[in-house]
Amino acid sequence: MVTAFSADSAGYSPLKTLDDRVVDILPKDQSRHVPAMIDLGVYMYTPEVFDRIPRLLPSARGETEIWDLNLSYAAEGELRFSQIDGWWSDTGSDLKTYCEADTHYANR
Repeated sequence: MVTAFSADSAGYSPLKTLDDRVVDILPKDQSRHVPAMIDLGVYMYTPEVFDRIPRLLPSARGETEIWDLNLSYAAEGELRFSQIDGWWSDTGSDLKTYCEADTHYANR
């Protein structure tokens, strides 16, 4: 899991960590304006993930959720993270933010 520190975690999934592991992932909350380590939505898995996925229960939407997959790894102490430093952008929020990120990297 790729993470970053945010001065305002509203709208993101704050993480509880211990050493190099994520031990819990809190739900997104637009009203929670506190500093926190957050989940950036970038993941790498070993091939074992394909054995784990069938054990997950469908969500209320009837789908297998990556959230539940990551929580299963966290519950077993197997979800490691790497924190990025410096500039990052939530390019999944809206087109304007995506274009700003694109321009940021195009001008480097």
